[in-house]
Amino acid sequence: MQSKIDLTDIELLREASKQLTSDQLITAQQWIEGLIQERHETQNQRIGDRNLKQMRGLMAKAGISWDEFQKAL
Repeated sequence: MQSKIDLTDIELLREASKQLTSDQLITAQQWIEGLIQERHETQNQRIGDRNLKQMRGLMAKAGISWDEFQKAL
């Protein structure tokens, strides 16, 4: 039976990882890098959505429709 560790405790995680094989460490690294990439993509999407919403709000204040904006491009 495997014991569970607090993954927010970096020192405890560091000590526990010393017991892993190289292959296990590489697998963990790949998994963590995937999680980081997902987090960045999600964050970038939220920023993009927020910027688009702000831009559309400014266009509405200026009386410019989305269609007019696209035609101008």
